[in-house]
Amino acid sequence: MNSGESALTVTTAPTDVAASAATPSTASVTSTEASDSVARTLYLAIGISGVMFGALVYGAMRLQSYPPMPWLSPALWTLLVGLLASLGILARWAPHRVLRIIAVTAGLVQLATILLWLIIGEGRLPADAGIPWATTFTGVPAVAIAAAVNSRVAWAYAILVCSLGALLRADTTSYHHPILIGLQDGLYSFLLVGVFVGLVLATKESAVRRDETMRAARRESAERAGRLARRRERLLINALVHDSVLSTLLMAGLGRTSADAVALHARRTTNLLNSLAVRESSTPITAGEFETRLRETAVKLQPGIDIVVREGEPAPSIPREAAEALVDAVAEAVRNSALHAGRGRGGAVSRSITLERGAAGVSVIVADDGVGFNAAEVPAQRLGIAQSMVGRMQRVAGGSATVWSAPGHGTKITLSWSPPDLAQDSRAPIAGYSFAGIRLVTRRAVRGALLLFVAAHALLAFGDRDPRGPLVFEIAAVLAVSAAAVLVTSPAPYPLPRQTTVQALVLCAVTATLQLFQVTPDSALPFAQWHLGAITLILLVLVAQRRIGWAWIGYAVLLGAMIGWAVANGLTPGDGVDMVIRHAGTLVAGSLFVLGLRRSAATLETINSERTQRAIEEATTAASLRERASELAKVNSRARSLLDRLAGLRVGEARPGESEPGAHAQAPCDDLKPVRTALRAECLLVEASLRDSIRGRSLSIEPVITAAHRARARGVDVTLIDDGDDGSDARNIGVVATSVAIANELERMQGGRLTARILPSGRPEFATIVVESAEQRMLTVDAAGTVREL
Repeated sequence: MNSGESALTVTTAPTDVAASAATPSTASVTSTEASDSVARTLYLAIGISGVMFGALVYGAMRLQSYPPMPWLSPALWTLLVGLLASLGILARWAPHRVLRIIAVTAGLVQLATILLWLIIGEGRLPADAGIPWATTFTGVPAVAIAAAVNSRVAWAYAILVCSLGALLRADTTSYHHPILIGLQDGLYSFLLVGVFVGLVLATKESAVRRDETMRAARRESAERAGRLARRRERLLINALVHDSVLSTLLMAGLGRTSADAVALHARRTTNLLNSLAVRESSTPITAGEFETRLRETAVKLQPGIDIVVREGEPAPSIPREAAEALVDAVAEAVRNSALHAGRGRGGAVSRSITLERGAAGVSVIVADDGVGFNAAEVPAQRLGIAQSMVGRMQRVAGGSATVWSAPGHGTKITLSWSPPDLAQDSRAPIAGYSFAGIRLVTRRAVRGALLLFVAAHALLAFGDRDPRGPLVFEIAAVLAVSAAAVLVTSPAPYPLPRQTTVQALVLCAVTATLQLFQVTPDSALPFAQWHLGAITLILLVLVAQRRIGWAWIGYAVLLGAMIGWAVANGLTPGDGVDMVIRHAGTLVAGSLFVLGLRRSAATLETINSERTQRAIEEATTAASLRERASELAKVNSRARSLLDRLAGLRVGEARPGESEPGAHAQAPCDDLKPVRTALRAECLLVEASLRDSIRGRSLSIEPVITAAHRARARGVDVTLIDDGDDGSDARNIGVVATSVAIANELERMQGGRLTARILPSGRPEFATIVVESAEQRMLTVDAAGTVREL
């Protein structure tokens, strides 16, 4: 492009937003939001886990009873499992209040079960009866409580139930050192329960934050859509004002057109104003229909114009708004070419229209080889390019306009529309949120859980160890599983990187191998197989870190190792399964928890996306209607009565005192010169005022409107330009101060020129006012409203 070339490009972003939005009227809607969905998913997982753990402890429950009332233990088991099962059954549709009552009741039944056992039980259980079934069941009711109440109550319950469970274990164990056994069991139980309770509470908190964030995002998206819709409507009205209202008023004001022609244009303009008060059909039109309309419009304006159609892949239907904008912009481009391309040049001007359409959208190129121009030199008040072509395309989602021209080298105008998913979207995406994983828990909480993990398993390993096993193996096993815990809880991307996952599983395998080498079947220690619980907790964290498949692979390897160990030591494969099977319940519960939340998150994304789109559509419609009504009211208040008068003109309009309009239909125009002269002056004043409202929007207010009208009537040339950021509240002080300064200057001027301009943001000054009359003056206004004369 040579030094005389110029180009103007504007591309608009599509209006659909992939995230969730709410207008003020919908912000209070909370059903099916994150907190609701997460709570119901938790209750469902709790219900399934309760039935599963109930089945696991059923055999132990049958062997363990309260001798004074042997029916009490089965009754409590049935009640507890029934409550948890009903929680899962009702999770999807019951009111939250009902679900909370069931969850809290299950927690209280669990407490009652342990307390009754402590009060009326006979103490030690036989060695073959296992550990009390109530302590094995502790985790599920504790999680139910966490899902139903606040964090303080949840943690208080977890501490209480684990402490009571420790007392029960100490009271019922047949091993020596019952206090140590109770302490070890209570500490491990609190570690296991705490992991689940912490995840549940963190997930609930995250869901509440997500609700707040998504509601704010919906409001922001709706407000953004409303602002865009208002801008489009303004551009629509501005284009109409430029193409119809201003041209009609200029036609009448310049006095170069017959009264009949002026009246015809005025009637067309008023009809357009009337039609804009009614919402247009939103039915898309086909590519073929668009081509037909384009040809009809172009040939009507410029008979014989060369039209070329290039078609690639099947073209999509075009939204009616986009099709109308393209056709109208092409019409303006052809009119401009007819008026200006051949000015001052001998010989014909070649013009062409190229229509290109395909899967990527529609593009129309209007080109001529005329005199061309330099866009940088186009006066600010000339609105044909800014409003009737570029402006039209700005208000269309996926629309763009490029105007290229160079003096002596013709003009090329490219008008395009692309479907929103193909158009460039300059907005930053709304951030996503995960519902599952350690990342929901603060680092402080993770460090606390890690320290508890190491302390609990050190106590289990060394508190009452079998002296027959090598101490170095025990130490190495504790160090290996602790290293695995550190590895899976260290800050890392989510999901956990595969390399880190494999490293953690290798450390777990090392732990299991070291323990299996030193544990024998005849060991009388209750926590000789402490590594099984430790490894299960590592696998549970992997599940939370979205490595469910790897976690279950690790569990399968652990199960195989225990079966092999059992067979190698003269036991049956079933004995090896029995050692690991209860830990499967923990892993199943964690997997259900994470998978349910992931499914819930996916559902919420869809729901929030639909809500966002609905909120955007509602905000767009409401804002469009309000802005259109407001802009039309402004145009009507300034020009409607004048347009109606022009629409009633006839060449032979009656002179004052004649009763029949049209009685002198063949009278020359000069017969009406006194009336038409005044009318022309009024048309020019109104045209200038409307031009102010387009080019100098923020300055087209009182007292500027009245002052500019009076000044123009005195012969003052007034130009108002607004290049600032539209809609910024911070501009109000500067706009008011500038308006007052303009009005004051105009009231004093008897001739000459005044040019006022609001400057683009980032400039040291807010606005400038240049006065060119008997004296040359320049005023500046800063953002604080201070006016200075330079």
